[in-house]
Amino acid sequence: MLDRLREVPAVERNLPLDGQWFVSGVGWVLLAVFVLSCGRLEDVAAKKKPRPVPGGRAATMGG
Repeated sequence: MLDRLREVPAVERNLPLDGQWFVSGVGWVLLAVFVLSCGRLEDVAAKKKPRPVPGGRAATMGG
């Protein structure tokens, strides 16, 4: 996908596509989106209301 972006003159001028930090940042953002979407799909498949942060009762020991 980044190779195709290099062909757009405005993107090539304004974004540091050759920088390692930029490519790493894009990779981490895509990974985060993938993980969050898998969690959302899991909630939908279990027919639970999707929540952005898991919660519920706290676990107790011995009781």
